Amino acid sequence: MKQKFKVFISGQKYFGQEILSLCLAKGYEVVGVCCPLDDKYIGRLAKLHNIPILPAGMLTYDTMPSGVDLGITVHSFDYIGKRTRYKTRLGWIGYHPSLLPRHRGRSAIEWAIRMRDIVTGGTVYWLNAGIDRGDILCQDWCWIPPKLYAKSPKRSHKGTMAERTTTNGRTP
Repeated sequence: MKQKFKVFISGQKYFGQEILSLCLAKGYEVVGVCCPLDDKYIGRLAKLHNIPILPAGMLTYDTMPSGVDLGITVHSFDYIGKRTRYKTRLGWIGYHPSLLPRHRGRSAIEWAIRMRDIVTGGTVYWLNAGIDRGDILCQDWCWIPPKLYAKSPKRSHKGTMAERTTTNGRTP
């Protein structure tokens, strides 16, 4: 009998929920989620599927389950330390809502709009010691409609890009 691919997700909000949904749809075994305890998206979905939740800020080598194949961060503000990154069989990947290396950090989408970039996108990359600085696994891009320069992008644009980039990245 083939053993299921095991993932651990550190994330929050809508992005986190979408990646958790994608992992479940692909038949992965999600062994845990690290998110704020009051999260209404990924936290709610994890509870619905009886997936253990670790409070945001508490993920360390000692608190992470053993036997994880891949760690995934998506809209996560927790730093994943070296020992924790190396505890998984394959390492950790992260999704970032920009075409790295441009617009690293928390406000990537807002900065792309403020700087009137005409193109943005999403990046899946291998986590390392830097913030949004690991080797790029895959990227996908999209145009920024000029009407967005006056307001923030809708959640649906972010979720769609996260799903497309993660799926196109041929993650196991």
